This record gives sequence, C-alpha cells and structure tokens, in this order.
Amino acid sequence: MGWEASDGAVNMVNDVQVITWRVESLTHWDIKPFCYINANEQCELTLQVTVYKRPDRVSISTVNHTGPMIEGSQYELQCDVQIVAPVNLLTVNWYKGQHLVESVGSDINSSTNPVTYSNTLWITTSKDDDGVQYRCEAELKLGPEGPQPPPIVTSDPLNITVHCECFIEPLGFTYL
Repeated sequence: MGWEASDGAVNMVNDVQVITWRVESLTHWDIKPFCYINANEQCELTLQVTVYKRPDRVSISTVNHTGPMIEGSQYELQCDVQIVAPVNLLTVNWYKGQHLVESVGSDINSSTNPVTYSNTLWITTSKDDDGVQYRCEAELKLGPEGPQPPPIVTSDPLNITVHCECFIEPLGFTYL
C-alpha cells in the first residue's frame, strides 16, 4: 500500500492495513493524490483535495467617482478580492450598514490557482444614505468538509456622503 502525490508521496509499505498521507503545506493547486494497493493486481483510489487560499486583501471603492454623491444618482461600487483560491468557491457579500444587500458567486470556474477577482454593485442614492457605510466580504464556501465557519475576509467600510440636489429660489430652498 502507498500514496502517489506530487507532494508527500509515501513509498509502498508491505503488510499494513492503514497508511497515512501527510503534508505540512500545499502549493500545488490541482493536486490529485491517490492511494494504491497491490494485491494480485493494483487498485487505486483518488483523494479529492481542495487547496484554498484566503484573500490577501479585500477592498471596496467607487468606480469613476470621488467626493460626495448626489441624491437620486446611480453609482458603481467595486469589491476587489486579491489573491484567492479557488475562485469558483468564492462568494462576494455586499452590505449596506448591517443589512445584506446582495450575495454573488464567482462566475469564474476554470482556475484552481490564486487569482484576483472583482465584483461590482450599482446603487441609487437617497438622502437617507448620507453617512451610510458599505462594505463587502469575500467568503470561501468550501462545503461541509471544509473549515467551519467558512473563511471570510471583510473590506474596510466605505463611508457614503450624499448631497441633495436643490435649487435656490427667492423664498428659500426647493428640494427635488
């Protein structure tokens, strides 16, 4: 019995019923170790391994805008998740204050290697949004076999300042 793997291979051992595959850390993102047994003929069983990496950083920003926002206007917010794997198990959660606004799974399913991923959220501001904080979080949904709770990295909050669009009339202000 033995293990074949690009990291931590275990040479064949005779007359055992259990053999353990151990590695200190993995950097082969697409590793497919398999156990083999030689008894008259060889049989193999592949172990399903998910190698994951928590994001280095998660940040939130406005796209093509700086300064205060105008009431009733649309703005695009962007969440950047830097160096995460596997991206196909990534979910980006958007929060307005403590309220979950949107939860979006990654649309990339081909890379097991660490990548940088971005997601955007469109908002329309109101006067009630003045002083509100938006944030995004990157959650790796690794399933019931993965770490519990799932790894989550949260951005610093983005503070929103909203100015009203108003006109000065001779008798005072008119709000739109």
